[in-house]
Amino acid sequence: MDQPTLDPIHDILYGASKALILKIAIEADVFTAIDRGYCSANAVAEFASSNVNGIRSLLDALVSLGFLEKLEGDYQLTTTSAAFLVKGKPSYYGGSFMDALLPWAWAESSQAMTALQSENGAGKEITDDAAVDLWQPWCEAHALAWENIIENAKHLWDDVAQHVALPKSSKVLDLACGHGLWTLALAQRDPQARITAMDHYDDVLNVARRLADDMGLVDRVETVRGDITEVIFTNSQFDIVHIGGILYLFTAREIEDILTRVAAGMRPGSLLVVNTMIADPDRCLAMGPLIQSFRRFLYNGGCVPTFDEYKTIFEAADFIDTTQVRDSVLIANLRGR
Repeated sequence: MDQPTLDPIHDILYGASKALILKIAIEADVFTAIDRGYCSANAVAEFASSNVNGIRSLLDALVSLGFLEKLEGDYQLTTTSAAFLVKGKPSYYGGSFMDALLPWAWAESSQAMTALQSENGAGKEITDDAAVDLWQPWCEAHALAWENIIENAKHLWDDVAQHVALPKSSKVLDLACGHGLWTLALAQRDPQARITAMDHYDDVLNVARRLADDMGLVDRVETVRGDITEVIFTNSQFDIVHIGGILYLFTAREIEDILTRVAAGMRPGSLLVVNTMIADPDRCLAMGPLIQSFRRFLYNGGCVPTFDEYKTIFEAADFIDTTQVRDSVLIANLRGR
């Protein structure tokens, strides 16, 4: 029997995010603003009585979706948005789009618009204690397709090895480990490697422990409960630290604080591997990160950093030679001390 796959669900979820972005853009009337000459994020935010960071994230997402163009920081309508999304034009299609979305189901006067007008979005967090109801089912769902994920994880370490020599018999910290498969693949690659898998939620760690057992690796995996924003590391014991796909959910200052504390638990010159969303330099091409960036603003006012922004943060925490090895993977070395 074929393995279950989340791809059809993710396709719909991704499509829903695209629809949500266009819905909010129509609600905020950003296309009409740009048509009237309000072409910068600041000007559109003033027109829409909204937060400039939220508007900028929204406009960048619209660029990635093909509804706007971006030139030297200003935004322009495409032929499609100029024809169909500017209020007052005979061909305006915004009303029809909103009606087709069933506004009674999506809440036309939505909390998202309130979040767009706020500096801190809706003030929602997805890394606190209550978020276990999000992360535990996420891990369980991905665990069903663990064989596919482990193959991808093996290729990840192949990609990393093209840039740096992976240490043998390594002590590995998997921080915000989730299902743990990314470093379980490393344990398969290095029979002497030992993994410390750390996560904020016991229910998530149970998934990682079960997968390690299923793969015959449980004797080399220690699971430890710890909050990425609070845990203190000492003794410079780890050769490799992998951070799961969560770092982009924090502010630059929070990321620097996390990495500074992580560095205290790493050997000089050791390797940091980060799975994270990475926005393109001009914030106009990488659709996934830009959609996630806007979603993140709606949550709590944040945004997804670019490579250069990550590099600056990493250097402030004493990591050097930051390199992007995949669309969503960064590596760096702890400076020798």
